[in-house]
Amino acid sequence: MRLKKRDRLHQVFRWLKDKHPVDRKVRLRLESKMPKSMRDCEGAVWLSKSPLIRVSRTLNRSGCVYCLFHEYAHVIIYDRDTKYLGDDHCDSFYRVLGMIERSWLKDGEKESMKY
Repeated sequence: MRLKKRDRLHQVFRWLKDKHPVDRKVRLRLESKMPKSMRDCEGAVWLSKSPLIRVSRTLNRSGCVYCLFHEYAHVIIYDRDTKYLGDDHCDSFYRVLGMIERSWLKDGEKESMKY
C-alpha cells in the first residue's frame, strides 16, 4: 500500500532527524498554501528555537522530499552556527546538502520505510 504524500514525507523526516540529528526540536508542515511572502517558493524554513520547515503540497512526492532535504540543510547549518541567517546558500550549506543526499542515495530511501 502506498502512503499518502504527507505520511511519506513525515516518514522521511523522522529518518532525516535520526541520521542527521540537530540540537533543536524541528517541526515539519506540508502546506497547501505557502505564506503570502513565500507564495512562489517550494519550501521555506523559519529558524527559531524550534525551526519550522514548510513544504508546498503542490510538489510531487520526490520534489517534496528534495525540498525537505534542502530546508533541513539550512537547519543543520543554523544549528552549527547561530549567526547563520538561513537565506545564504554558501559552500558549507551545499556540503551539508550533499551529505544528506549521499546518505539518502546510499540506503536512505529503503531505511526510511521503517520509520
